[in-house]
Amino acid sequence: MKLVFSSDYHLGLNRVANTTAQSRIRLRDAISYQAKNVLSDDGTHICLGDLFDQYSNSESVIIDSLDIYNKLTLILSGNHDLINDQSKRGSLDLLMESMYEGHTRTVRASYNTGYHQTKIFKDTVIVSIPHHSSQDKFDIALQQAYEKDFSVIPTETKILLMHCNFDMPEVMTNDTALNLTKEDAEVLLEVYDYILLGHIHQPAEYFGGRLKIVGNIMPTGFSDISDKRVLIYDTDAKIMVSKNIWHKSEGYRQIRASCLLNGDAFPDLHTELQFVDVVGKVSPNQVRDLKLAIHKRIWAMGSEHLLAVRDQTEIIRPEGEFIESITGGPVVTLPEKVDSTLRDSDLYPLWKELLEICRRNEND
Repeated sequence: MKLVFSSDYHLGLNRVANTTAQSRIRLRDAISYQAKNVLSDDGTHICLGDLFDQYSNSESVIIDSLDIYNKLTLILSGNHDLINDQSKRGSLDLLMESMYEGHTRTVRASYNTGYHQTKIFKDTVIVSIPHHSSQDKFDIALQQAYEKDFSVIPTETKILLMHCNFDMPEVMTNDTALNLTKEDAEVLLEVYDYILLGHIHQPAEYFGGRLKIVGNIMPTGFSDISDKRVLIYDTDAKIMVSKNIWHKSEGYRQIRASCLLNGDAFPDLHTELQFVDVVGKVSPNQVRDLKLAIHKRIWAMGSEHLLAVRDQTEIIRPEGEFIESITGGPVVTLPEKVDSTLRDSDLYPLWKELLEICRRNEND
């Protein structure tokens, strides 16, 4: 039996920064296609959270997610799937309530206490801790997982799943960005053979590979570009392996601004290429020409497959001082710009909390 672990699908993503109206639709569709491709492989599929990019989605996004949801045997709710408001229900709740075996398939914490779920697959036990409404409740769930009595469970391998940050400074921990400390992880590894984490988009490994950050299934923007993978645990061979599902070397490229401005040839924008950074230095009087070149030589040539193009050039003044260039693309408001910049960082929950405070103050 093979258990296949993936995470952070972010279905329904609507990325404004560095995209066009058409390419952001392609990005949303590419994520859906990638999810379906991952789930087409044989195995028992488990998602470690953030099935959706936001807790409430349009009917078209929910309809598209039905096939994906039904192919998952186990789904942890992530911070993007939920909102810290007990009176509101989201898209994941809708699927859980309406689909066959939705309640046994979806791991969702209550608002009142810590929660974990245990499932046995052959001789492997999976203990799942979803996103919680506060760090205090999450810590209760960690303690429950540590104290769990496995003497009554006939199992050889114990795997703990969570949706949270890892080893994050305490000052950055809040109700939407939970944290597993290095010290707690070390204690839990006295009980569990593996700890697998969702939420963080960049894959990583710690404690000799026993704690693994799964990573998301494909980049959602430039901040999380890296090779992407799923983890596969073979319950017969008792081994866990990593399988790459998105390759940075194929999907991402840097192009020099000088090549665009001088009309120099650069490698074809092949159909696997999805993200492009334009880099280098330009003078102030070259900025407009560069914007036109990006449109004519990159966007137009990759109109059927490019997802995002970012202007990372530096504007050089005559005296040699540098200023950062303005990213190309549609004009956005400052809050939209901050939102898109911080979305995939650990600061994003703090930004959302600040926005909510501002909204409440406006209504007072």
